[in-house]
Amino acid sequence: MKVMGAGGTTALLAGCLGGGQGNGTDSTDGGGGGTGTDDDPDSGSRSGGTFTFALGSEPTTLDTHETRRVPEQLVLDAVTEPLFRLDQEKKPVPHLVSNTERNDDASEFTFTIKDGVTFHDGETFDAESAAWNIDRFLDVGTNAYILGDPARVEATGEMELTVGYDSPKPRLPTLLTNWYVGMVSKAAVDDAGEDYGVGSVVGTGPFSFDQWSQGQSISLSRFDEYTWGPEFADNTGPANVSAVEFRVIPEATTRINELTSGNVDGTSYIPLSDIENVADSDGATVHETDFPYPAYFPLNMQRSPTDDITVRKAIAHAIRREPIVNAAVGGHGTQIHALAPPSSVNGLTEEAAMEVGYEETAEKARQLFEEAGWTNASQGETRTKDGDSLTLTMLAFDLNQWSTQGEVAQSLLGEVGVEVNLEVVEGGTFYSKLENQEYHTLTGGTGAYFAVDFLDSAFHSDNVATTGGFNNSMIESSELDELIETAKSAPEEAARVEAVKEAQRFVMEQAAAVPVMTINRTYGNQNPVGGLEAFLEHDWYPIAYFVHWTDVTL
Repeated sequence: MKVMGAGGTTALLAGCLGGGQGNGTDSTDGGGGGTGTDDDPDSGSRSGGTFTFALGSEPTTLDTHETRRVPEQLVLDAVTEPLFRLDQEKKPVPHLVSNTERNDDASEFTFTIKDGVTFHDGETFDAESAAWNIDRFLDVGTNAYILGDPARVEATGEMELTVGYDSPKPRLPTLLTNWYVGMVSKAAVDDAGEDYGVGSVVGTGPFSFDQWSQGQSISLSRFDEYTWGPEFADNTGPANVSAVEFRVIPEATTRINELTSGNVDGTSYIPLSDIENVADSDGATVHETDFPYPAYFPLNMQRSPTDDITVRKAIAHAIRREPIVNAAVGGHGTQIHALAPPSSVNGLTEEAAMEVGYEETAEKARQLFEEAGWTNASQGETRTKDGDSLTLTMLAFDLNQWSTQGEVAQSLLGEVGVEVNLEVVEGGTFYSKLENQEYHTLTGGTGAYFAVDFLDSAFHSDNVATTGGFNNSMIESSELDELIETAKSAPEEAARVEAVKEAQRFVMEQAAAVPVMTINRTYGNQNPVGGLEAFLEHDWYPIAYFVHWTDVTL
């Protein structure tokens, strides 16, 4: 059974496993499902061949600025690049820039563009290119809100870019690590028109776009002029393999069979329920890691009875995490007691989370319900108050991982006298019910890589669900908003860190949501695949495929 944990050692399939390294050796024969041939020995390449990667879902567009989905990221991490990258310490480091200067209050940044970077179409990457890309992202970007409203985006020299704001923006370099703020060729966008992102994709990454056969595959070829890969990768370019083919294989069983039989070289689309199947195969290895993707139950603070903090605290005490983790993800998750997990940047430590979290005890839950006036005559009987039953509506996506969380929570709350009407619905209905406030709680989950961004999205009053935002707790607190704004904009890092930690404590004190677990992520590869060390050593390797594409060998 090959399940790689931290340091490349074999680990048992119980609990949370860290990143490891591939256990295969380098080869020049194309290996696994590779369909390529050996490269010219004088070309400087090391492996050659075509690396075949299985996607579980097809991208909708490959226009970097207009998307934010995982399938697009996996492909575009090989094609386009942002100005900064997150290193293995989760710090922003210059990538397509060579130097950064900022003024005292962090309201203006001057970036020196790295010399020698070119687009796949031969166009030079310079300050004008960078400014145009940021302007385009602000205009059409799905996630344009992350950069706010800069007062100035200007090429102040051939290789000098200046970005200014009317107020401090100290986290700008971190925000510019996001893959969807990648740099694309203006000439290519202009030439392709509406076809850009489907028939044409041009960036500065280690691979150039060849073809997208809709519903089947996306083909890339190595960009041999690429030499500016991140310093923390083992290979800064050109890439080791000569080509990449992304095959679209939506059906999980087929996808796993293709990996274990050698027709696919690697994939991140391994359902947690199939980890053992890959691990037990002779030809493939699976890697599993804890990841800052918390699952939690938001509690609607503007709808009775969850508008009562005592009721919310009682619910928090009634939820037991272990049965949810076991039932929903087969134990492939890590229990959390605060909302931004310890694996998030500036998330509370496990010890601090335990201090602000709620003890799992049905006895305490029953006591608090009684204090709130919700009583019953016998244990397990639905509680009542002034003739009304204690009934909650819970929403869940119609995916097993999420609906199962709801089913277990429904049972746990039933034990303390709460009747839960669980509505398992598809995405459109789910979001409609959120906006219309047709819920008390729901099975929620999202990325929480940086605690401040997670809190801003999920608990700031600007983002309440009724306006289409992600604040499903419907918490509207000027005190919390001020803490989040300080965490985003204070020029001094120490002030930002203290504010984001205080904001996390505040949310837990209000029992605005019940944290449950982080959900593990996986990567599987054919055993002959090598060059995975730096990739798997990155704490957040599920979103660091830019290292994978330069380093991987067959």
